[in-house]
Amino acid sequence: AMQKEIEDQMENGNFTLMKRRKVPRGATVLPAVWQMKRKRDILSRQVKKWKARLNVDGSRMRKGIHYDQTYAPVASWVSIRTLLALTAIHNWYTVQLDYVLAFPQAPVEKEIYMEIPRGVKMSDDDNPKDYVLKLNKNVYGQKQAGR
Repeated sequence: AMQKEIEDQMENGNFTLMKRRKVPRGATVLPAVWQMKRKRDILSRQVKKWKARLNVDGSRMRKGIHYDQTYAPVASWVSIRTLLALTAIHNWYTVQLDYVLAFPQAPVEKEIYMEIPRGVKMSDDDNPKDYVLKLNKNVYGQKQAGR
């Protein structure tokens, strides 16, 4: 599950692998954190599959260095009810959708570097400690929100 998450993130262009020595002097390299989840069968409660999500340790991010402001776009229930009422009144057609990986689509506003997550090998011969990931797009766990 962890290797699939890394491959999906790399395919999506969320980060770039780079040598640690190329990180600008004074830049903070934040630790990576795994969030693991079991998906169970509803009736038998047996584990069907494991899911892994790669997060950056946002608790170490500092305002003004790693991000400037936080933002969470959330619709109020009044707005949702009003929109549904207008839909019913005017016989409009509504569609609900879920954008998979919506948060990691937004570009990062400031340069952020992350350690190679534990349990992941990026190349066969090199030591993972010699590399870092430069974030190109948001990763879960950041205090900076996508827009």
